[in-house]
Amino acid sequence: MLTKILLGLGALSNVATLVGLWIAYISAPVAVQSRIASALLLVGAACSVVVYLLIAFFLLWRAPHGSAAAHSALNAAEQRIANLERRLDERLASEESALPVLRPKIIPIRWGRTPDNRFGLFVRNHGEPAFDIFVEEPVPLGTAKLKFWDRIYPALTKDDGELFIDSYIQLSRGVSLTASALRDQMIKADLDAITMKINYRDLDQGWATVFDVVREFWGDGLRVSAVRQEKT
Repeated sequence: MLTKILLGLGALSNVATLVGLWIAYISAPVAVQSRIASALLLVGAACSVVVYLLIAFFLLWRAPHGSAAAHSALNAAEQRIANLERRLDERLASEESALPVLRPKIIPIRWGRTPDNRFGLFVRNHGEPAFDIFVEEPVPLGTAKLKFWDRIYPALTKDDGELFIDSYIQLSRGVSLTASALRDQMIKADLDAITMKINYRDLDQGWATVFDVVREFWGDGLRVSAVRQEKT
């Protein structure tokens, strides 16, 4: 606001100088016209100089204060972001610590093929014994469906090694394919990844391992990703 006032005064002083010159020119005797004009020019020039000096001083004085305010706002924003990240980390740590240490941990290892040419999911148990293990089905593949024969596996321990969960693809018209066509069906349905869920339990609690099977452009073409565990 003060800047606008000073700019207005500067403009007004310039206008006054021009008006004074014009009045001096038309009303004063010829002998004194030059004296009046010189005096008004000097006064107008002095006012302009004073106004512009005030503007310059005001702008230079405000710049450091404005910069400090901007830095303060930036620091406050950074602090808010840091607080949000800290609360998120605390929440994740709290959720992890809420899970019992002694629990079954069914982990998907890979999507692949058995020596007898069956295709499906290989899993291991990295925790306590797990019971009643099954994959939720069907898994949508566009118009097709990935299925696991509605089979429930009775138990899996650490010492059992890998468990193979057999699967197949059911087409919408009722024709079935082996799961070797999974990647092709994902391409056909324009799917970069599909989400699967393995359900199981211990003696007291139900559990689930959720993960993605991601389509790739190299290697075997499919990989397991984003594995997480939750209570059910």
